[in-house]
Amino acid sequence: MKNEFRTRLNYPDPFKPTGIEFDLPETALVTVKIFHNDGQEVKTIIENENYSAGQHKLSVNIESFYGGNYVYRITAKGERHEFSETRRIG
Repeated sequence: MKNEFRTRLNYPDPFKPTGIEFDLPETALVTVKIFHNDGQEVKTIIENENYSAGQHKLSVNIESFYGGNYVYRITAKGERHEFSETRRIG
C-alpha cells in the first residue's frame, strides 16, 4: 500500500452488490454517499465511520435504484490529511 489515499474502480454486477475499494494511509473518519447524475443524493452508505489505515472494501447493493447513472463520493478525514473523490458507478 502506498502512503496516500486512493480509490480503485468499482466492479458492478447486476446480480450482486457493487464493490467500492479504497486505501487509507492513516486512520480516518470515512463517509460514502451515492448520488444520481442529476446531483440528488440517493443513499448514505456510511457516515463518519472510523477506519484504520489499510485497504478496505464496501459492498453496496444498487439493484433497488431506478435506472440512470450514479456516482459515489468518498470523503476521508484523517489527523493529518483530508481526501475526497467522486467516481462513477459502473
